[in-house]
Amino acid sequence: MGAVVRWLVYAVVFVVSAFILHFVVEAAVTLIIGVVSPNTADDTAGLITLILGFALAGLFTWLLARSGLQIARSDEDRRAGEAYLEEEHHRLDVAEQHHLDEVRLGRLMAELSTWRRAHDIRSYAAEALEALGDGDATTAEGTSLRAELEWAVSLADRMDPLRSRH
Repeated sequence: MGAVVRWLVYAVVFVVSAFILHFVVEAAVTLIIGVVSPNTADDTAGLITLILGFALAGLFTWLLARSGLQIARSDEDRRAGEAYLEEEHHRLDVAEQHHLDEVRLGRLMAELSTWRRAHDIRSYAAEALEALGDGDATTAEGTSLRAELEWAVSLADRMDPLRSRH
């Protein structure tokens, strides 16, 4: 409901309740004043009931408007809260996706590093075996160079993340 319509409703409520309360209060005050002083009942009752009727109508309308504004405020607060929660959910989703991307990137970088090491070992061993040809040589430790190079190729194949998955 628009603000103008709401305030028009409050104005109508005030006017109607003021006249109703005026007549109710007038009857009560007339009885009270009439009992206390029968000669002045008509003179004083009109002004007193008018003031009391409009004061009570004003209080009634103020309470009605206040509760209406609180309802409107609570609706606005609810909508603002829902918008805030939606924004926080979005931020959480973005942060979670960022975290997952970082974890996957870390894993990828570790695999890349291992793949490069395996690739370098394999390349070195393949070149050395090609240079060795059909022959063999002895390492400084006294072992077969061909056996060491073949072991290096086997190790590179086992540590290579692209080959070890099969």
